[in-house]
Amino acid sequence: MKIILICMTTMIPVYINTAAEIAGVEKRYIELAHTIRLTHWEFIRLVALPGALPGFFTGLRLSAVSAWLVLVVVEQSNAINGLGYMSAKHG
Repeated sequence: MKIILICMTTMIPVYINTAAEIAGVEKRYIELAHTIRLTHWEFIRLVALPGALPGFFTGLRLSAVSAWLVLVVVEQSNAINGLGYMSAKHG
């Protein structure tokens, strides 16, 4: 359950920021890709992927912070082993 919570918490910011950047690719680049008749895979490789990278890395940075926060919360709640169990046992 802990792993699922951390994965879901980290995937959401990456997905949202990447999707926003893909939607924000400038129309002139899309028109240029159609004009020079890029295939679907060339369009993804040359236009969509480079356009989405800033959003992906922003989401990754936010995910790293939220992963640590969720890890601390999950370890402290209902723990039968790990740091939360040790602090409840000795605290």
